[in-house]
Amino acid sequence: MPWSCSRWGRPCTSLTSRGRSSTGTDAPSICMAGYPASEAVGRNVAELLVHADDIGPATSIIGSTFTGRCWRGKFPVRNKSGERFSILTNGTPLYDDDDDGTMIGLVCLSLR
Repeated sequence: MPWSCSRWGRPCTSLTSRGRSSTGTDAPSICMAGYPASEAVGRNVAELLVHADDIGPATSIIGSTFTGRCWRGKFPVRNKSGERFSILTNGTPLYDDDDDGTMIGLVCLSLR
């Protein structure tokens, strides 16, 4: 098992664009989800990590975050092999540091 997996003891960080596709991820996220960055970046986050039964709530949470609200809680996800598990997550809007503070995506910090 690579050092970064260590039974998911480290928080996972991922970035999502306003188009709701993954724009970046870190080593613990890759271990938890089972997708290398080359397979995850550019794909719709909900379609990649959420079981079909949970797409509605996931889309609602992501949409709410894109209106400027933070979301914290426990949510069911799945990894590449299809294993379902829950994560504790904190989704926060990400703003550009330009003069008008344009929202450019969201940051999600998760822990299994």
